[in-house]
Amino acid sequence: MQGSVTGRLLCYSPKTKKTHVLAGDLFYANGVVVAHDQFFLLVVETMAVTVHKYWLKGPKKGQMEVWISSLPGFPDGISRSEDGNYWVAMAGPNQPFLNFLPYRVLRFIFAWLPKLSLRPTTKAYGMVIKISPEGKVLEHLMDTDGSVVNFISAVTEHNGRLFSGNVAGDYVSYIDIEVKQ
Repeated sequence: MQGSVTGRLLCYSPKTKKTHVLAGDLFYANGVVVAHDQFFLLVVETMAVTVHKYWLKGPKKGQMEVWISSLPGFPDGISRSEDGNYWVAMAGPNQPFLNFLPYRVLRFIFAWLPKLSLRPTTKAYGMVIKISPEGKVLEHLMDTDGSVVNFISAVTEHNGRLFSGNVAGDYVSYIDIEVKQ
């Protein structure tokens, strides 16, 4: 919850050993995944509860657009599903007090409030969302009280199982899922 919007999407060239900025001014840039067809990549902007699409090929090459926004939680990790869609891990639910975070001074204040007394807390919660390449929510899996899995930061589908890691614990969870192809 830092007060600055300094996240960037970078590109490194092993050939030239140089790095350049593809996009900047992201509010907590997080997970990145390259599309199945490699025409675009998706980058999570956690504190803006948004995922952006950055075009790598085609007529929109070099342009970035909102892929999906107003998510019900804070997106963290993102990965490709086995059926051509994408999984987005939610580290926590969106909270009403966070609607004030577009104001830089309030983000700064929240970031520096004492943890145990004044800073609003985030409740335990687990959620992953499956999204189509067009940015349409297809399904969501939730643990609304966080009793089984919570603060999900990474999600990976493999052989009919959905694995999730989290930022608050020292374990990996999985569930069996039906793979639709």
